[in-house]
Amino acid sequence: MSTKRWWTFILAICALGFSLRVVLVNIDSAQQSNYLNDAYIYYFEAYANADGHLSTAYQCLLMLPRSEQPPLIHQIMTTGQGPEMSQSLINQITASLNIPKSQICNTRFSQFPPVTSLIYSIPILLGFNSISDILDFVALLGALTILITALAGRKAFGNLVGLISAILVAVSPLFFSFDLRTMSEPVVQLNFAFLILSVVSFVKRQTYISAIFIGICMGLVLLTRGESILPDVALILILMVATWKHRKDALLNGISKLGVILVSFAISLSPWLIATYSQFGTPIISTDGGSALADSNSIRTFYGDSTGGWIAFSTSNVQLAKSKNYDNEISQYDQKQALSFLSHHLSRWPSVVAVRFGREYFVSYTSSQVGFLHGFDNWPYWIIYSYAGFLWIMTILGIYGFMLLWRARERQLASILMLPIVASNSVLVMIYATPRILAGSFVALTLLASFGIKELFTKLSQHRNVENSTI
Repeated sequence: MSTKRWWTFILAICALGFSLRVVLVNIDSAQQSNYLNDAYIYYFEAYANADGHLSTAYQCLLMLPRSEQPPLIHQIMTTGQGPEMSQSLINQITASLNIPKSQICNTRFSQFPPVTSLIYSIPILLGFNSISDILDFVALLGALTILITALAGRKAFGNLVGLISAILVAVSPLFFSFDLRTMSEPVVQLNFAFLILSVVSFVKRQTYISAIFIGICMGLVLLTRGESILPDVALILILMVATWKHRKDALLNGISKLGVILVSFAISLSPWLIATYSQFGTPIISTDGGSALADSNSIRTFYGDSTGGWIAFSTSNVQLAKSKNYDNEISQYDQKQALSFLSHHLSRWPSVVAVRFGREYFVSYTSSQVGFLHGFDNWPYWIIYSYAGFLWIMTILGIYGFMLLWRARERQLASILMLPIVASNSVLVMIYATPRILAGSFVALTLLASFGIKELFTKLSQHRNVENSTI
């Protein structure tokens, strides 16, 4: 296949993937008509960023002049119970941070890592500020993910794998199901695609430019979802092992490039870590980690119908001093409570972890993932079931692709794609089962599955040729 023809196919697939996502967003209008938990918090934070209030609490928008507020604020906060809820949200943030109302828009509030809301602020800065505009932008990010994943597949395994991976990303619910909400998953999948492309490029040709690119992509992935630290570490370990296998002169060269990766990684994180240090007195990625841990490790999530799931952990009776460091202190309190609970229920922990994996892969009979996704994440049932089916199909094909690569002694590429998947799954050891946890790893899984599909096609073709030659 010529390069020109390959690009023609890829751009057509990207257009198809974009169109599919736009159509699905209009069919599934849930986010445009209802208040959907974290999805709106990211949207509101993006709007605050665009207004110049970087990483502030989204309640800041309620304090802005009406002309500067996002359209959705009026729909949510000025009808029905809106005014009461609006005042309640303002009182909640001012009380917890011990600040007057006038300081809400000047106080950093780092509940989530910053990259998602910064990315979503781009269309808002350009004047596309409605929720439907941002959802169209998310569809565009999905199309870009198709392109970058295809480039990674082509770089690793050739044109055909790149083409297959583009088709899979375009039509797979492992990707488009996330592109129907203004959440962090579309952004982390795109950043993860860039990361895999950069690592594969580095393996093929070790240059300082590609090393810098790896470090930056690692930083972007981590600043999109905090648990991405595990895939980042997995990739660094693979590159370290690959470096130590070379002869002495190549070893020194490899160590220097590994150093460049780590330095660029640290530099990409430094602005955010410095900003959070100035607020909390300690550098952090977000204040959400403690609550995720506590919400996953409690009586209600270790026993009964919600085993392996998520139940909001109440900190309403915690006696902590109200200050600008309050949210970080609450997060640390949550972590201590979760670890203390685990230490007293260690015998139950393996069973809970097993249920979490069962929920993640829709094989748990003791705790329903379907109900959770429909009720909390507002996924339509058809998306939930198609997601579950594709997850199993892609997992089987991905394992098959990995085994073929390992047997072919392409173990470095096999490890680069498999270890981040394993690292993402390992998060389930500590926190509840949700598709959000695995979202980034689906890029690597798709590349492995695409290689497996390509090899299946090759074997079928060879089998047919043998049959034809014997006739």
